[in-house]
Amino acid sequence: MDHELTRHGVARHIIPRADMPLPGSMLLTILGVPYVHVKSPEGGELYLTRLGLQKQDHLRIENWFAPNWFTTQRAQLDGTSSVFRVPTRTVEGKSLDLVVKNCRVGEDVPVDTHALQEALGAEFNSPWEEFSLVMEMRESAFGPRGITVATQRPLAIYVPPDFMQLWQSGRSLAKINRINARHPGVELDILRQYKLVYEWIPGYNVVELLKRAGVYGKPCDVAALRCNELVNRDLVAKGYVVADMKPQHIIISEKYGKALLEGESNDGGNSFAERLCCLVEEHRYSMVDYELLVRTPEHESQVRIERRRNYLDEMSHREQSVELPSNLSRCQVFGLDYVHGPVESTGGHLWVVGNNPHLFDFFLPERWRKTALWRLANDTEISYTITKDGVHLLWAPSRVGELGPHVTLPESDFDTEPKVRHYLSPFETFATLRTLSRAGVPVVAPRAIYQTGTEKTEACEDPEPYTRMDGYRQADGSKTLRSDRNYLMIFGFYAWVRDPGIPISIPPVPRPVGLMGAHDRGLVSASEVRAAVEFVQGRVAAAGYDSSIISADDLLLTLNQDDQVVVTDTGLPAARLHDAELVAKA
Repeated sequence: MDHELTRHGVARHIIPRADMPLPGSMLLTILGVPYVHVKSPEGGELYLTRLGLQKQDHLRIENWFAPNWFTTQRAQLDGTSSVFRVPTRTVEGKSLDLVVKNCRVGEDVPVDTHALQEALGAEFNSPWEEFSLVMEMRESAFGPRGITVATQRPLAIYVPPDFMQLWQSGRSLAKINRINARHPGVELDILRQYKLVYEWIPGYNVVELLKRAGVYGKPCDVAALRCNELVNRDLVAKGYVVADMKPQHIIISEKYGKALLEGESNDGGNSFAERLCCLVEEHRYSMVDYELLVRTPEHESQVRIERRRNYLDEMSHREQSVELPSNLSRCQVFGLDYVHGPVESTGGHLWVVGNNPHLFDFFLPERWRKTALWRLANDTEISYTITKDGVHLLWAPSRVGELGPHVTLPESDFDTEPKVRHYLSPFETFATLRTLSRAGVPVVAPRAIYQTGTEKTEACEDPEPYTRMDGYRQADGSKTLRSDRNYLMIFGFYAWVRDPGIPISIPPVPRPVGLMGAHDRGLVSASEVRAAVEFVQGRVAAAGYDSSIISADDLLLTLNQDDQVVVTDTGLPAARLHDAELVAKA
């Protein structure tokens, strides 16, 4: 069996455990695609798809990427990226031709001005995004049944053990800096190579075929452009678009190509170029090069609706303990349950609140790293985004390790010397929000904690939180809270205790707005701001916490579909606490 259906009928590939390779391999799923993860002898990491698993012996690193083999046997293919055709060593009397290319995520897209206008904001897919889209396109579930866009078979992703120098990576530092500036705490690992391995398709690209048939100059350009238009039409019909689609990416199989060249086709007198275009129009081609493959807006909208429905469904089952894939584990930190696992695309780690491993993919950084965001507060870095799955989330970088503000305690404490407030760790912050929510304080809902894969540059100013968490370790023995990493906190809109029973039908989505932002827009008055702050402060104090640090910038309001502020039964703005990093026990 190659796939199963989710609750909503979406195909999900599976790998039978009987097909698992050598002991020590690990089964994991990233963006809906299952991989068998294998550590290679030299320290690299190989991720085999279900298609690659069928060729696992040929795909052993020593059989295609050994230095004295790969460098001497490879042949560079046409294009702007580093793409090579390389045969494997002979295994059981057979060699396999591979296409190996470096993933260019984080690089500037070298497409012409027209293409950029057609696909504004085009960025190279991460290796996991590319394989996910290719697998999806191979399923051909969207669009007319009579159209199928054939692709190469995605076999594996290989991450070599070595780290490159920045100048070796070919990536634009300015591009990486722009991404990191938009998304603090979510740095791309620009010094790691990600090699995508596909199976070679024997055949000819359309430009090569035209030239082999003696078609040059303008007739060649016209025919190639026509083939390109036909494939683009097919792609759009199936719900996809490629920003840099080229005739060289259209492959005609050896069977059809030789028939065309030998004139064996009954063409009724049509020219070679016309016969070639007819072949493409009949969908007898394969498409290669998917690094700028994206869904059309219509297809993306449908997928987002389905994915959001699936997210809400899984959220309503987030406390159910179902079987974990081998790359994930369960842990409890300060009494709160998490599903924990590595983030393969960045080398980071992710903790998702609850026990449901099906929620893990929704919080991977590639789902929200490149989506638009809106800053909601002036003094804190709380932002709002809609993920690629249509999930509405809030996120903020944790300030753990930073020196907190100096405050003067009330004179009744007989001490007017300024005291330092200590920022809580993200795990302590989540536990505090849970306690406050259970005490009736309106708060945002903790969803996930993301640890970056790259080291942070700033020095640790406050070691206290790390000392408090020294006893919490991951399955491999490493510390859960590391002073050399940044952490990002991800939240939902709704309070903890009000989430169960989320309907499967898509509800209207409330939009958050900062309390001070709402005041600046004239949506609430100054007296309403004060009343909202006093209300939340009172609830926090009643829960046994010091509320004096809470200000208007720590609160969010909700806008309804008419852009009006949602109010409570008493007529006050329904304020919600989003920043609890400095909220300590009274």
